[in-house]
Amino acid sequence: MLETFEKEGSQEFELWASSIFYMNDPREFYHGYEMLMNHHLPKIEKEMTLKPELRVSRIWNVDGTREKETGFKRTFINSLMKNNQTPFIISYSRLQDNAALWNKYGDKGRGVCLVFKEYESEFISANLPKDADVKIKDMMRVYDVSYDGSLDESCIKVLKNTYEKFYKKAKHITNDMQLFELKLNYLVSFVIVFAPYIKTKSFSFEHEARLIKLIQDNDQISFRCAKDGTLIPFVKERVPVSNFIGVYVGPASCVELNTKALENRFHNNKALYDKRVIVSDLSPEFF
Repeated sequence: MLETFEKEGSQEFELWASSIFYMNDPREFYHGYEMLMNHHLPKIEKEMTLKPELRVSRIWNVDGTREKETGFKRTFINSLMKNNQTPFIISYSRLQDNAALWNKYGDKGRGVCLVFKEYESEFISANLPKDADVKIKDMMRVYDVSYDGSLDESCIKVLKNTYEKFYKKAKHITNDMQLFELKLNYLVSFVIVFAPYIKTKSFSFEHEARLIKLIQDNDQISFRCAKDGTLIPFVKERVPVSNFIGVYVGPASCVELNTKALENRFHNNKALYDKRVIVSDLSPEFF
């Protein structure tokens, strides 16, 4: 990251946003979908006193088994992935010098922890309805992940506004196929914008915050190879260097040598001159 930054003479770092299907829990997008379909959308629909045929949460309208609806869900989400309509994510944590996170993500205490100030990024709205209350030039901040299924108030506001615009169109449609297509269009926007902020309670120890990137046709998807051989799709995202605070040096690393090396690197770069190098307070015996 430092080499790319220094070679380009940029004022931004390059971070990689990975596909949501390649997170630690590959089922989490499905979990967010289910919370929207079973909780958030029905709640809004009840407040709006919508007829069943106008409810997006009942788009599949299947009679019979739960297995049929599960099949539609899988097909729907797989189609989003094939059409590059699934979110790419940069994950942060509100925690910094934390033993559990060092162990899981910091090479068992031998890596580094990058510290940033919260910032805003341009939100790219891939294939959202044109009248949705999410515009290409909106600036969306890093949002905290919800582990109890709730959504941030600003997210709920956008969700409600978008649903109201759907209803204004839907109530005048008499053709079943046209109504289904409209529901599907809005369901895509609901799921790709809001589902990524909902995770299961088992990951609550991470105190995660996320920046979501939805790609456009001109975005280049790259691939990196994980240690186990998995090819992980990612897209590049720029983060202002002014929002970079500094680095924690891992407690199980060669602390003294790594600290000196980073301090020297920062000292000799004007853009990084004021960045801090912090030694972890944790004992290497944890790892």
